Formats: sequence, C-alpha cells, structure tokens
Amino acid sequence: MLHYLFRISLVVFLLLSSIVVNGEDNKTTDEISVAILVPKNKERPRMPSGIFIECRYSVSHISFVLPSDISFLDVSITKNDILIWEGVVTNLQPEAIIPILSIGEYSIICQTNENQIFQGLLKY
Repeated sequence: MLHYLFRISLVVFLLLSSIVVNGEDNKTTDEISVAILVPKNKERPRMPSGIFIECRYSVSHISFVLPSDISFLDVSITKNDILIWEGVVTNLQPEAIIPILSIGEYSIICQTNENQIFQGLLKY
C-alpha cells in the first residue's frame, strides 16, 4: 500500500513539475529578444554586410546598440503594411516604450541621420 501511495505521489509531482516548466515557455514582458537590422537594398540582390544595427526588444520595450557614427534613428514598426508605432531614438537615449505587441511578425524600418535605411523583423 505504501508503495502504491509513493507511485501516486511521484506521478502527481511530475505532472505539477511539467505544468510549471511548460508555463515558462510563454513570452513575458521581461523576456528580451534580439533582431539584427541590415541595410535595405532595392537595387541589388541582398549581399552579406558587416554593417548592422542590433535591436533588443520585449513585448513593450525596444532598444538599439548604435554605432558611434549614428546620432539618431527614425523607427517605424508595421504589421501587414499597417503602422503600429513610430518614434525616434538617439545615441543618448537608444530605447523607447512601444505599444504591447501581440504574437506574430512585425517589420521594423529605421532611417539614420545619414539617410541610411535598415530593416528587420521582430518576432513575438
């Protein structure tokens, strides 16, 4: 009988542990993802580039690691060609609070102070 109770307790423990572990798979507001924004080039096929901007984002926050020659970025986030958010970040304030974004892919386009255009995808 004691052996039977031990098995039931073990099964219940494993089930509860599984629920806790699987519950952590959902994206929280604190989870940070990284996107690499590359130069937008319409004239030639996409070539690998050493020039990029690192973009770190969560559900309601976005920040950038800007090269020293970039003073500011005009940032646009769209989904299915609909503007979701637009703003400016600078090398002094390279982050912004954005609207809470739902699950899916969002396009991000950034234009620098030197009119370079970078693009990438934010995946939630």
